[in-house]
Amino acid sequence: MSDDKPRNPFLTVWNVFSTFCGIVALSSMGETLLSNLLKWKGFILKIIESYRAVTEPVFAFLFEWLPFSVPMWVGDYLTFGSVLVASVLKGMKSSDALTGTSRGFVFKIVMCFIFFVSGPYVCMFFVKDALFETNDWDRIFAQWTMKWFATVLLGVVILLAINAAL
Repeated sequence: MSDDKPRNPFLTVWNVFSTFCGIVALSSMGETLLSNLLKWKGFILKIIESYRAVTEPVFAFLFEWLPFSVPMWVGDYLTFGSVLVASVLKGMKSSDALTGTSRGFVFKIVMCFIFFVSGPYVCMFFVKDALFETNDWDRIFAQWTMKWFATVLLGVVILLAINAAL
């Protein structure tokens, strides 16, 4: 299918930014949860420390009213979930434009809530839809979501390989 419309530069910037944020949030969460196995070094550590310098005060402010301490990985998970939801919304918009059909507002809100709460776990269920779904909207949406998630996972694997070499 040829594109007659010029590509929106903000969508390209968003794709790069959301992928980068997803990689950093997942990497930070990995270090927090697997602290005995994973220690970032060099420039990767500086990137994660910068990310934490920005996100920790935000989540400390959001959770200060709770009578217990919220672990750091929860903030990473919420960051990853937020970026994933924003990317899912972009995927829904792309699916709407490519197929000429649209899902309802309530459907989109429910999907965003599911993605935010379940995060990466729900992405695994899109493999079947991305490969075998006959409905164009569902197939395009599943493919877009899987591409984003696979890119984030590949980015984390590349960071692990670079970290091992440092």
